[in-house]
Amino acid sequence: MSVGKVYLVGAGPGDPSLITLRGRRLLARADVVIYDRLTSNALLTLCRTDALKIDFGKAADSGGRAQQAINDLIIEHAKRGLNVVRLKGGDPGVFGRSTEEQAACFENGVPCVIVPGVSSFLAAPASIGLAATQRGRSRSFTVITARGCDGSGAESLDYAKLVRDETLFIMMGRRELGAICAGLIDAGGDPHLPVVCIERATTSRQRVCRGTLADVASNVERDGLQAPMVTIVGEIAATDRIESLGLSPLIGAKVAITGTDDLCAKLAEELVSRGAEPIHCPLIRIAFSPVDAKLDVAVNEIDQFDWIAFSSVNSVRGFFRRLALANLDARALAHCRIASVGSATSRELKRRGIVADIQSPVETGAGLAAAIIAVAKTGQRVLLPRSDRALRALPTCLQTAGMHVTEVVAYRTLTIDPPADVVDQINRSADAILFASPSAVTCAVAASVRTEDRVVVCIGPSTVSACQQNGIKVDAVADRASAESMVDALQTVSNVHLGLSGVGG
Repeated sequence: MSVGKVYLVGAGPGDPSLITLRGRRLLARADVVIYDRLTSNALLTLCRTDALKIDFGKAADSGGRAQQAINDLIIEHAKRGLNVVRLKGGDPGVFGRSTEEQAACFENGVPCVIVPGVSSFLAAPASIGLAATQRGRSRSFTVITARGCDGSGAESLDYAKLVRDETLFIMMGRRELGAICAGLIDAGGDPHLPVVCIERATTSRQRVCRGTLADVASNVERDGLQAPMVTIVGEIAATDRIESLGLSPLIGAKVAITGTDDLCAKLAEELVSRGAEPIHCPLIRIAFSPVDAKLDVAVNEIDQFDWIAFSSVNSVRGFFRRLALANLDARALAHCRIASVGSATSRELKRRGIVADIQSPVETGAGLAAAIIAVAKTGQRVLLPRSDRALRALPTCLQTAGMHVTEVVAYRTLTIDPPADVVDQINRSADAILFASPSAVTCAVAASVRTEDRVVVCIGPSTVSACQQNGIKVDAVADRASAESMVDALQTVSNVHLGLSGVGG
């Protein structure tokens, strides 16, 4: 049996978008992913659905025994011919014990590659507007860990040397902060030297505490900052340009996002940019096969239709997949007029060289029907590529207006049973839930996802109706069918319901 390959991948400092492109690609291809306790749940959604994901979040004081168990686990899976990603917070080479894991691989004949990541000691100052070096203030820096490999703590540090450094970054030093500050002062350090501590840098739960060598430890206790925490000692910590994540009411909010993987990815990016922490819970999967035979017939007889009405982005994708398989392109639609339900669907059409003749100002089936009826003639033929679960408003309105409607299934909407641990995480900690379709609502209810005492945001009246039918109170409705609009809607009600303004700095 051939031996698999091991990749020691840096996950970055906390924000899932800060993993490297190579790290993303390796996660998407891995057979086994062994991750630590600081890994963002969002990164695990990049893995294959059939990948084995192993949580090995060893505690800070678990020592060499836990590390040996990790080494054994890596070797075990690699020797079965599987490709293994060992996902480590920050950069594997910065206090990440990558040397030990790489040595274990080599000793057992297993290929091993280190894939760098953004270390938290660099990301933490950047997240509040600081640079690790500054002209005229700091042209060098030292990075230390408060814990030695032998289990020693602050007492083993060489304070006489450290006190001469221009800038000092302290990793894994929350527990030892008071002792380290006292050691630096005893070695001649200025008690008034600026210090800044950053908890969970780059994440939605980031918090900042400032002080001096003399008082920062008590300030951290007062404010309740917890590990993981990066401490910066030196003049650069005194800059008056320190920035927090801003005044977004979403800072620190935990938001459950449902829908397709594609929508969840867009929602996650939008939420993280505003300081929120997404909980990924895809409940819907789009499938473009098996194919509806009526769709292929309609494609081959496309010249018989006066209109094609696209009611979603996926209706465009599904239709043009079959058009391409019939060796046709946008030119085959030259005689048809094209109707689009909204801006996102119109953009998808433009990517295929089609500019919609009309775009519904109201992004619903009834709104699209009204826009078509306003300009179409009685008796014209309309092709509707749709989901297998599409609502009846669009074809019913068109037929009532005297048009001949042909409905074809361009894609299927499949529900997904969410993992039990994700449902548990939502039920324990979510502040808000975003629903993008009636199917997602139905699936969430079936999975016993709690919605009471949470802010609920929906896209469109049909999703609102599904919530109401299931006794779910809706707090806000997106005015457009987009991730940005959903998060905008959440933000408008978050000041009142979440009470999270000002968290994070």
